[in-house]
Amino acid sequence: MSFEALRKNIAHMKEIIREIYIFANQLDVIKNLETNKNALIDVKEKKLLSDSIGSLTNQLRILNNSTPQLIKGIGFYKDLSTEPQVPKIQKQKIVITIDISSTADI
Repeated sequence: MSFEALRKNIAHMKEIIREIYIFANQLDVIKNLETNKNALIDVKEKKLLSDSIGSLTNQLRILNNSTPQLIKGIGFYKDLSTEPQVPKIQKQKIVITIDISSTADI
């Protein structure tokens, strides 16, 4: 479930970035037209684009901040500890028996 939620989250982030790119390009065109003074530009349109970019940026931040929690929810994710893992050594008692009767025949 969390893997699918992460996938949807990333797809949504891609869509938001695409929209920000488009709106930023439109805003640049408007600013360029303003400098040339050749076109009549609606101030409301410029404000709408700026506000939309700000809103999309906030949405992107929210989705980005939720990503670590989604990653932790994935089953195959394992949190790395800061302390090195030392394998436990098991002590075993070894008993050696020597058959003395077989050496007496020599």
